[in-house]
Amino acid sequence: MIFRKSTGLLLLILCCFNPMICSAASSAEPLFTYDIQLDGTAVIRSYMGNETQVVIPGSVDGIQISAIGSKAFSGCSNIEKIVIPDAVTEIGVNAFENCTALLQVEIPPSVQVIGDQAFIRCGLLQETSIPEGITAIPTGLFLHCTSLERVAIPESVRVIEDNAFAFCESLTEAVLPEHLEAIGSFAFGGCRNLQNVKIPKSTESIGGLAFADCENLIVAVTKDTYADQYCRQNHLHEIILPILPNAD
Repeated sequence: MIFRKSTGLLLLILCCFNPMICSAASSAEPLFTYDIQLDGTAVIRSYMGNETQVVIPGSVDGIQISAIGSKAFSGCSNIEKIVIPDAVTEIGVNAFENCTALLQVEIPPSVQVIGDQAFIRCGLLQETSIPEGITAIPTGLFLHCTSLERVAIPESVRVIEDNAFAFCESLTEAVLPEHLEAIGSFAFGGCRNLQNVKIPKSTESIGGLAFADCENLIVAVTKDTYADQYCRQNHLHEIILPILPNAD
């Protein structure tokens, strides 16, 4: 693939060995729009293609792509897989909302910031991972991702914000990081098939209805911790973890 810049557009031209095909491809419509930031890097603003698999380039004409902008891929209902390049450090608010066919997204370890509701209503998304270094799962990140079965939450995460996994009806297990400090309101609300969650001793804040309508949930906690008290006050089915010798 060759990428060219023209009046703020990122042109995607498919190259092949047949010169006639290459010639025809050169008249293709631009697939991405982008802005140049003050630091000289580019932010993808919109996508206008209809491919089922999209590989976002790391750079164009020597200009590094550093961010996926707000709503850049909103409503792109044909996309099934997206590969984000290692150069990207930020995914904007609602960047992939309503990508209703999206099955898989590869988020590179370079990403440091993910905006609220970045994957809201991606109803077919089944599995993804959050990069190590992210400290908060933002508000509504996977809200209404009804097919999401598993997600790897890195140990760097300290906060799971409101509605982060709400109505992820296929989610059966959530492995929370050992140093998690807070779980927001309705963070796992409506996860009807969620069965097992272990809340670490470090957690000192859990929002209202954080596990509302989790009908099959069993919560593992340490006795006399904040999580233990929360479960009792909210009538959650809990099991008490044994205290290991020399445990912190």
